[in-house]
Amino acid sequence: SSVSCTSEKCLAGDNPTFAMRATLAFLAAQVIAAHKAVVEFDGGNGEKREVSVAPDQEFEVKLPGNPTTGFQWSVEQLPDGGAVDFVSKEYVTSAPPDSRRLVGAGGVYHFYFKAEKAGKQSVHFMYARPWEVEKQLPGASTWQAELDVVVKDKRRLETVV
Repeated sequence: SSVSCTSEKCLAGDNPTFAMRATLAFLAAQVIAAHKAVVEFDGGNGEKREVSVAPDQEFEVKLPGNPTTGFQWSVEQLPDGGAVDFVSKEYVTSAPPDSRRLVGAGGVYHFYFKAEKAGKQSVHFMYARPWEVEKQLPGASTWQAELDVVVKDKRRLETVV
């Protein structure tokens, strides 16, 4: 049986189809916001990736590295009020826990971000020896990686359902 609705009263509780669609749209937006996107780079110079997230969604970027060489990944400062905020960074060694932190073992840098508002923003990463970059030494080696982040408006996510 179909439900015919012609008054404002029908928009919510009296129209089961509307109520079901509204509930599904709300739940889809919540699932997308709760899901943490993970972007992994291979560590090659000039790599570029893209990720789409919802406002308030957190996401993680993984970059392989080895701080025992003096090199470390850093993120370029993001503008205030942009679509994305930097949350934190950590390094996790790839050495097994029982190896007593093998000297020279590589690992993965984890960068955590939060999408703030709809828009597009590039996030630039640099793998370098910080003292070489700071002193602008000639011949300093650096690697670059770039992530384009597209933060989609929640209303657009809800209309997909």
